[in-house]
Amino acid sequence: MSLPPETDEYIRESIEHSLGLNVSTKTLQLKLLASEESRRRLQNELFQLHDRLREREERLERSKSEASMNAQALRKFIEEKEMMSSKYAEVLDQCSKWEEECALYHRDRELLEAFGNEADERARCFEARAHEVEEDVKRTSEELAYYKHEVEVYSENEARVTEELRVLHERIGELEQLGSQGNGEGGICSQCIRLKQDNEELRARLPETVSIIALAAEIESLKKDKENLKFNLSRAEEEHWSLTSVITNLYKVTLLSKQSSMLDEENKKLQKQLYKERQRQGSGGKLSSVSAKPLLGCQGKRKASPRIDRTPVEREIDFSGSESPRRPLSPMQQNSPDSRMHKK
Repeated sequence: MSLPPETDEYIRESIEHSLGLNVSTKTLQLKLLASEESRRRLQNELFQLHDRLREREERLERSKSEASMNAQALRKFIEEKEMMSSKYAEVLDQCSKWEEECALYHRDRELLEAFGNEADERARCFEARAHEVEEDVKRTSEELAYYKHEVEVYSENEARVTEELRVLHERIGELEQLGSQGNGEGGICSQCIRLKQDNEELRARLPETVSIIALAAEIESLKKDKENLKFNLSRAEEEHWSLTSVITNLYKVTLLSKQSSMLDEENKKLQKQLYKERQRQGSGGKLSSVSAKPLLGCQGKRKASPRIDRTPVEREIDFSGSESPRRPLSPMQQNSPDSRMHKK
């Protein structure tokens, strides 16, 4: 079997090389070409490896920059989460305050509604009393006018009677002087007797003056009663105005209750929004849960909100305060008409 010439040549050169004989130039050229070809191939592979190394370095740099950007974004996200947690705690504290204020407003409204009903009842009673007092004043004024007319008539009669008595006393004196002078005529004596009878009649009418004085005293007492009725009427009017102010305050309280209901609705909206934000943050923070565990552990223990002093129901409602949007209500007992009557 004949071998290919290349194989035969290779075997022959191998035998010569093993025997220490010189290799032919052609073989050396072929080996040189093969070595150059392998060197070129290795150089190309080296260039490819350099390109791949450069590409890997660029990818490593990009990965480092992306990692730094991710770390910055993670820190920013953690800071935002801390800020949102603090804001959430503040909103919860504010919500608790608003809930307490709403409870106070509802309780104040119920108390003031009850007080308003009582005030309406008292207003009706005072109006009835005012009508009665007005009727009494009117009746007393009519009686006073009647008694004044009677006093004028009696005073005129008294003046006329006193004038007649004075004239009779003068005539009696003249007749007595005439009698002492010795004029014993019968006509004069009969005239004296008649004048004496008239004098006795006038003396009998003198007790009527005593009744006139009693009427004058009664008129004075009626005047005092009239003054007392006027004073009671003025007090009833003042109590009516106080009840009107109480009803106005009740209307203000109803407006405040409407505002509290609006605040309740806004509070519910804020709670829903915060719940959505927490869900969004919970879904986006799963990647950074390992690094954010200590932080969340520290923040999980939320400080208890400070206790708010519960304002008494019996103080005045006012929104001009600096610390709280609401001030206590004024005591109802001090604003009631009974307390004003006791003060007077």
